[in-house]
Amino acid sequence: MYSYAVRFIEQHQIIEIQPKFCPISPEEYLTAFYYMGLVYIGVKDYELAIYYLTEVVLTAADSVSCIVVEAVKKLKLLTLIEYGTEFVLPEYVPSTVFL
Repeated sequence: MYSYAVRFIEQHQIIEIQPKFCPISPEEYLTAFYYMGLVYIGVKDYELAIYYLTEVVLTAADSVSCIVVEAVKKLKLLTLIEYGTEFVLPEYVPSTVFL
């Protein structure tokens, strides 16, 4: 059944979200990418699963959500399976404003 979802994902790529035209909450955005990652886990395409789950983790947010925590758990397992290394969260580096 995952093959149907894969075809749907490939035909309906999310490139950008414009809040004016598409009122979507941050939770819905994170959930969509989380489920896309789960679909690719189901078809054993771990590279794309890692891509979509990383998108969940790296999306800017005001606080950490349960969706992000679950994505990190899956990322840790997938990177061990696919690359043999541990997934490390990127460090936050505040942007510098040049005047």
